Amino acid sequence: MDCQSELKRKCFKKDVFTCDTILNTIHNHGYSIQDLAVLQMDVEGFEKILLEGFFAEVPKEYLPPVINFESRVLKPRGELESVFQLLRQNGYGIHEKRVDTLAILGAQGLLLDNL
Repeated sequence: MDCQSELKRKCFKKDVFTCDTILNTIHNHGYSIQDLAVLQMDVEGFEKILLEGFFAEVPKEYLPPVINFESRVLKPRGELESVFQLLRQNGYGIHEKRVDTLAILGAQGLLLDNL
């Protein structure tokens, strides 16, 4: 379908991509998990699923020091606290600011409100 000639109709562009684990994605781009300093996620409410798989497959000594994600999608669905709990169980401290959440490895129990 030619989207330019169909302006009055709804036009959708379909992008095909494969779903994979974070670890496989890192390896497929030529990197190692040891290279990961920051995990930035924008997965539209699927953070918990992604993190559960990530924490299950990555050895604790290779977890990234920082995980950042948009948390506003999770708030209305009541899922944010379960994501926070998962992060805390894996050694992360949480700093939530407006629409984003920053998780810092080894900072659990610290006050991160002044970041």
